[in-house]
Amino acid sequence: MHNTDEPLSGGRTETPNQHRGYHQQADRLLPGGGVSTMDPSRIAGAVPQQLSRQLDGTRTGRRYQRLLAAHAGQLEFLVTVHPDVREHVDAALDQLCAACGAGTFDADAMSAASRVLDDLARYGDIAMQRLVGQLREELECMAGRSLTQVLADH
Repeated sequence: MHNTDEPLSGGRTETPNQHRGYHQQADRLLPGGGVSTMDPSRIAGAVPQQLSRQLDGTRTGRRYQRLLAAHAGQLEFLVTVHPDVREHVDAALDQLCAACGAGTFDADAMSAASRVLDDLARYGDIAMQRLVGQLREELECMAGRSLTQVLADH
C-alpha cells in the first residue's frame, strides 16, 4: 500500500469551513451556495412599523432592536435554511401585532414567541442559546401585560 499525505478525495487537505460550526457554514447551505450578505436592517424590516415605533420610544425597546440587529445574520440564515423557523417567526410577529392591538400578551402570543425561542435554542450558536435563556425569562414576565408596561418596566 502506498502512503501519501494527499487526501483520498484528491482535493485540499483542509476545507475553508472545516473549523466552523454548522450554523456558521452558510456558504454550504444557502440556496445558490452563496454566503448571506444580508443588511441587518432587513430582518428588522420584518417588524411592523407600529411596533418599531413603540420600540424606538423606550430604552428597553431600543435594547431589543439592538439584540435583533446584532443577531440579524444568524436569524436570516435560520429562516432561510429552516422553513419551520420562518413559519414560527411569521406567526410570532402576527401574534405580537395582535397583542399590541388587543393591549396584552395573551396565551397565543406567548406560545408563538416560545416556539421561536425553542427554534433559536435548537439551531443557534452558543451566544444565541445564552440570549434565548435570558429572553425566555423576560417572556415569562410579559404574560397578561401590555407592550407599554413591558417596555416601561426594564
